[in-house]
Amino acid sequence: MSVDSDARLAHVLGTNHALTCGERQIARAYVEEKNRIRDSLTRQIAELERQVAEVQRDVAPYEALLAPSRDLPPEILSQIFIHCVPELDIAMIHPDLLPALLLRICRRRRDVALSTRALWSTIRISIPFITYDNNRGTSLGDGWG
Repeated sequence: MSVDSDARLAHVLGTNHALTCGERQIARAYVEEKNRIRDSLTRQIAELERQVAEVQRDVAPYEALLAPSRDLPPEILSQIFIHCVPELDIAMIHPDLLPALLLRICRRRRDVALSTRALWSTIRISIPFITYDNNRGTSLGDGWG
């Protein structure tokens, strides 16, 4: 029907000519057919995308098993960890920052991080600086510099 419809309407395609009742029926039938095909393809694509997502979920844990970092010896891992810590004169312990973050990745990373002395050689413990109104009292920071 499509080729026949295309041929029967070729003379009006790309023009502003008004369609006859017969041409309008042909055009309507053509659009409905193509919309059905499009809707069917859209459903098939959605099903295929669902299947792809399922396969990706299934394979992800196996891909993790093949990660090259799993084969690195502890000495190399510890050097990588040391180079990942920010270049500050003092490291701050915070669970979401290095080096403490390394303790939460996996048992192997935790063991390597804990055995890497350079990660823990300098630690800053943050004490909040409390300031009081001069009319009520003095600041804990007075004279601390």
